[in-house]
Amino acid sequence: MDGLTLEYGDLDGFNLTLFGGGDVSYYEGYNVKDLIVGAEIRHSFFEEVNLGLSYLQKWDNSELANELVGLDVDYDYKDLLHIYSEAQFNYLADTISYFLAGTKYHRSEDWSLRTEYLYSLPVFSSTSIYSIFAVDEYQELFVEYEHRLAPGLRAFVNYAREMYEYDADADVFEAGLEKIRTGRFSGYVIGTWREDPDGQDLTGFKLYGATTITHKLQAGIGVHVDVLERYLDEDEDETTSSRIWVDGTVTFNRKINLQAKVERIESDLWDEYYRGRVRLNVRF
Repeated sequence: MDGLTLEYGDLDGFNLTLFGGGDVSYYEGYNVKDLIVGAEIRHSFFEEVNLGLSYLQKWDNSELANELVGLDVDYDYKDLLHIYSEAQFNYLADTISYFLAGTKYHRSEDWSLRTEYLYSLPVFSSTSIYSIFAVDEYQELFVEYEHRLAPGLRAFVNYAREMYEYDADADVFEAGLEKIRTGRFSGYVIGTWREDPDGQDLTGFKLYGATTITHKLQAGIGVHVDVLERYLDEDEDETTSSRIWVDGTVTFNRKINLQAKVERIESDLWDEYYRGRVRLNVRF
């Protein structure tokens, strides 16, 4: 989808966003009547509580395909505890399709502790055949400890408990280092391990590095590798997938920049393929 976004922030403390657009991909099922429209209104209370309310409609061939209502709120207590939540209501299905509640304790500038609860229910278009089938709920408990090693450099370790309605629950552990751009360089290195009682364990890693070549040119390279280990009839089967990419950004001035990315994707299950994108950003 592509379209237009309008933001207005001078409404007695309220910020209003309107957006709308259409389907710009000319594929076999393209229809000029595939549209998306929505709005969001935000307001801050007592300078510490931020509240947002949003609404979205998506139309497929002149038929209402999705109608969603969103609510988000966050509160920072004395620069000590950040409390936040997001919710999405699927009006057509008359059900909550997404809910997130979290806290982040940041008493010290050198470390923080974050906890989250996530609930998710798939949202299908009302025009899709999948909308008539029952869907499974997904829930997740997440905790992360973060430690600042130096300005712009952090280490983190996190744990997630994935809870499925009918399949076995899984435990996911992750640890890594991240360099936020404070000078010329930025990037990250992350290792992941997922333990699944159903016999589908996962190990993988993520690497990315970027640098500022000149004040107008930035470039980066990254790789993500996942190894899925299946245990069937006491035989071990490994399926590896990888994604390697290069990206770059050319800044023409303060309002215009050009971004490009080229990826090579490969898996033991399918042949390698390439994809890329180019995006022109204009701020006005």
